[in-house]
Amino acid sequence: MLKTKYDQFKQLHNEKEALILYNCWDVATALALEESGASAIATSSYALAQAWGFPDGQKMTFTEFYWFISRIASHITRPFTVDIEAGYAVE
Repeated sequence: MLKTKYDQFKQLHNEKEALILYNCWDVATALALEESGASAIATSSYALAQAWGFPDGQKMTFTEFYWFISRIASHITRPFTVDIEAGYAVE
């Protein structure tokens, strides 16, 4: 049975070894992490903001943020978790 990325990510929390999440900030770093054997990939709101020329703290629009993380997600095969700060609840 093919597991979803969600199922894969959830299972990684139940393994004997600790889950170590490495942060990416663009497609290149995400691919480098994947190629180095990371079992899952994460983002850092600070690193992502700085890489795209924004200060941290939801200073880019949600549309921009969504585009950036969508680009990363579309290029990797590993489970992916996103630091979305306050969730852009107020924009």
